[in-house]
Amino acid sequence: MNETEKGGEKNMSENEKEETETQEFSQFAQSALRGQREISQQILAQSLITATFSTKPETIIANVCGNAMMFQPQDVKDLDLDLELLKTIYTVNNALNNFFERKIDDTHAMRKVYWGFQPTQENFDKYVKPWFVNFSYYTQYIREHLTSGVKVRHQEVILLTPDRRCKHVFAVVKDRDMGNLDKYNFEAKTKFFEAKFKFPIVCPKCEREVYPEHLYFEPTTIIDDNPFWSFFYEACQCLSGEGHVLMVNSFTNWAMPTVQRAKKELSKLVNPSLYSEVLKTLSAQKAEIEKSEGSMGKTE
Repeated sequence: MNETEKGGEKNMSENEKEETETQEFSQFAQSALRGQREISQQILAQSLITATFSTKPETIIANVCGNAMMFQPQDVKDLDLDLELLKTIYTVNNALNNFFERKIDDTHAMRKVYWGFQPTQENFDKYVKPWFVNFSYYTQYIREHLTSGVKVRHQEVILLTPDRRCKHVFAVVKDRDMGNLDKYNFEAKTKFFEAKFKFPIVCPKCEREVYPEHLYFEPTTIIDDNPFWSFFYEACQCLSGEGHVLMVNSFTNWAMPTVQRAKKELSKLVNPSLYSEVLKTLSAQKAEIEKSEGSMGKTE
């Protein structure tokens, strides 16, 4: 055998060795990916089962949306999932359920919600506007949205005695809405309201007809909720307990149908046989914990 033939055999041997190593690495990589997929499916199955049996809406939303956020759009292109919407729901759910509470007195507490995004109109339209209905807050803690205005009342004699007068407030007008009007000029303000309201006005308190000559004005400080999105962020720093619960309920009612549909879609990524295995494991763990807690109770 000449040197050329020997060199050819050597090259063939090295090529075969490289091909074998490449195939082995490919098999290893595929095995690793399968292992990762199996682990991901187990995690997903466990979270979906937890969401199924949970009675707390915030837990269901956190589990489903949190798992959806693990995927890239190309990973779930065959599923009916709006990943951006689910991420939005997750953000709001997290903020509403991680509030800060400060005690005001023995019976009242103020709650603060920190949203986790910039307080802009764009973010209000994205994260809040789709579900927001109403809320309540402690007005005395509003600082950035106080403005001056006037209370419009009428001064009508009821029993024909000077000391018995109805002073029902039927309008509160901000200074800025009155333009350049001299707010200390009674005649000018009366003409302004003659143009703004249709007289006579029937007072809901004394049921008498009110005419412009019955008006008088009293300066006041009011909350300016325009623009509302800016006021909303400020008010979320001094929510009442009832106001916070109202927001949570409103958000949950809006978000839950989307979350339940997403849970159904995500379940398509899990091998059905894996559910029973994971459920069996979770049941065994729960039984072990209950057994351990029972033993501790007897010892005590």
